Amino acid sequence: MSMKRILTRPAIIIPLSFALLILSGAVTLYLGPSRVNNELSFIDAFFTATSATSCTGLIVLNTGSDFTRFGQIIILCLIQLGGLGIMTFSTLFVLLFTRKLTLQGRLILQQSLTQFPLRDIGSLLRTIVKWVLIIEAAGIGLLFMILKETENNAIFSSVFHGISAFCNAGFSLYRTSFMSFQENTGFNLVVTTLIVLGGLGFIVLWDLEKKIIRREKVPFSLQTKIVLSTSISLIITGALFIFFLEYGNSLAPLSLKGKILASYFQSVTTRTAGFNTIPVGHLGGATVFILMCLMFIGGSPGSTCGGIKTTTAAIFFKNIISKLKQRDQVHFFKRAIKRESVERSLLIITLGLFLILLVTFLLLMVEKGKFLDTLFETISAFATVGLSKGLTPRLSTLGKIFIIITMYAGKLGPITLTAFFMARQKKILYQYPSENIMTG
Repeated sequence: MSMKRILTRPAIIIPLSFALLILSGAVTLYLGPSRVNNELSFIDAFFTATSATSCTGLIVLNTGSDFTRFGQIIILCLIQLGGLGIMTFSTLFVLLFTRKLTLQGRLILQQSLTQFPLRDIGSLLRTIVKWVLIIEAAGIGLLFMILKETENNAIFSSVFHGISAFCNAGFSLYRTSFMSFQENTGFNLVVTTLIVLGGLGFIVLWDLEKKIIRREKVPFSLQTKIVLSTSISLIITGALFIFFLEYGNSLAPLSLKGKILASYFQSVTTRTAGFNTIPVGHLGGATVFILMCLMFIGGSPGSTCGGIKTTTAAIFFKNIISKLKQRDQVHFFKRAIKRESVERSLLIITLGLFLILLVTFLLLMVEKGKFLDTLFETISAFATVGLSKGLTPRLSTLGKIFIIITMYAGKLGPITLTAFFMARQKKILYQYPSENIMTG
């Protein structure tokens, strides 16, 4: 296959771009003065670069104490580039310098972001950059106002955590993540708001701008309605489960306000960001199960998040309800979902579960860890969340490679990987006779 053909096929250029960004970040961390006290091994540099670019947050070294300021800045740059998507930046540069996009360029960007009308891609890009800068700047400013009284490096800490929160990266300069802010209402609300906005997806932000800021008298798109309703439901449900399940356990030392804040914070961050204000290693088995479900669902399409996505989960459960009611179509808000979308949701979930089970099996063979801890770590890597029960820092080189592959695949999304492997599949021009078989 010629280089020209490779660079014009979205299913190839997207994973290739992310791979090059990860490799560049790993080499820079490895060769630069990144590690405090001694040299950084290449596998740890590669793991850190992958985790940062994929906005995961799983770490083998403590970001705040084991990395120099140079290393922390490199990690922050990888988070920002990975959060927006290297393809978004590449096409943005074309837009700024040429003032127009070719049809081929628009098709590539459309594959990277979402199924969005081609005529609006240029405007969408400008909206993405504008709102990312506005939201991150606002978040950084608010965090600085909160941290300036207690921290000497409040400016850098605000910038780092503001970008990490919006990109849903989960990287923190604090050894215990945000546990020292359990009772800080302002900090909790600022960080969770950044996480939610980063996890809604660029298309939803675009829709919100038209409806709320521009006051356009147009209804929300179906995707926006599904994303908002599903996200709100998951946040509330997750918070209630955490509150009642952990009330006498990890939440016991906190005041009632602290319990509510911690439950809400953990529900928001579990699906997307990977920060924590309660000790994940001390959570009960039922809570861990809820967290794994939330992680697997993840954020929304076109966002900085991983997971199977909120729309995929919503379509999947609606499809089950429709089948039980013997309906031929899946409906949302008096709109029918195309069969292709339903089939794609089933494919994404199937591939995601297959990858999680495969990696969990391989890690159990290599690391000899506990099943629940290993499964939790694998789901966290696949969904690019970053929550950990303590397994990641103890991984062998082979175990780190397995998690690296999982984070990479989770960031790109099963459907993109499917398009990559099926890019050369030929259309079948014939069909075999069909028969019914017994099932169940």
